[in-house]
Amino acid sequence: MELDDHRFIAHRRVSVAEHFALEHDALMGLPGEPFDATVIGSHRVDTKARVCVRQCHYSVPARYVRRRLDVRVGAETIEALDGATVVTSHRRGRKGDEVLDLDHYLEV
Repeated sequence: MELDDHRFIAHRRVSVAEHFALEHDALMGLPGEPFDATVIGSHRVDTKARVCVRQCHYSVPARYVRRRLDVRVGAETIEALDGATVVTSHRRGRKGDEVLDLDHYLEV
C-alpha cells in the first residue's frame, strides 16, 4: 500500500497520497447500517411449484401453485414471500439453473 502512496498518475503532478490528503476532508464515512440492495418483484408460481426469476427457476412449496408471490432478489439469495411471511429462501442460481428444494414437493 505504501508503494501506491508514492505513485504518480500520468499527467498529474501530485502523488496518490498527496491527492488523497487533499480530498480526505470531503470524503464521507460509511453509513451505520448496510445498504439494502434487494429488488422485490411479483412472480407467478408455475404448475411445477417454481418461480422464474431472471431466467432461473426456484422451487416453492407446492401449495402456492398458480398463485403470485413477491420475490426479494439479493446479491446472494432470493426469498419468496406470501405477504410478510418468508415462504422459502434459496441461494442465487445462474441463468438456466433450476434451484430445487425437494421438501417443497412432499405435499404432492
